[in-house]
Amino acid sequence: MTQPGAIETKALQMTGKELRERYSAGERDFRGAVLSGVDLSGANLQEIDLRTADLRSANLSQADLSTARLAGIQLTGANLCRAILRFADLTRANLAKARMDEVVMESAILDSATLEGAYLIRANLRGAKLMRAKLNGADLKRADLHAVDLAWAELVRANLAMCRLLAANLEGADLSHANLHLAVLSGARLISAKLNNANFNGAIMPDGSVCHNVTDE
Repeated sequence: MTQPGAIETKALQMTGKELRERYSAGERDFRGAVLSGVDLSGANLQEIDLRTADLRSANLSQADLSTARLAGIQLTGANLCRAILRFADLTRANLAKARMDEVVMESAILDSATLEGAYLIRANLRGAKLMRAKLNGADLKRADLHAVDLAWAELVRANLAMCRLLAANLEGADLSHANLHLAVLSGARLISAKLNNANFNGAIMPDGSVCHNVTDE
């Protein structure tokens, strides 16, 4: 006899084509859907509900997921390059090792999200919420982090070279061994932040001064 749980899981499995068709027909609730490895590149999926869905290794490059509900979603190893996620809710989402170069995530919510080893080169995260997010080893070179909230976030060995961190909240954040070469931190909040062995060479510090030390020990 088939277990009820197995029936539910099977019903949630679908292809990228099926999801596009159902979305076009007006459906928005795809909570818990199994879509690992699907191709949704360039798809218009605004306001979609994919909470706790499995999109590991999926291709979402240039897709529009503005205001999407993505809390708890699995996106490890996914391609989100140039995707648009303005105001999307990715609370507790798993984006480890995801490719997110030039992604637009203005005002997105990523509290407690996992982005360890993710690629966010030239990403737009202006005003995003990343409280207690895990970004250890993430590459955020040249990312726009203006007014981002990274309070108590983990950024150990993260690459933040040439990032714009104006007015960013880094209170309690762990920036140990992080690379902030030529970063702009004007007006940033660094109270209680861990900065041991972080590279601030050439960075503009919160008080407007230019740091000439290679590391902060």
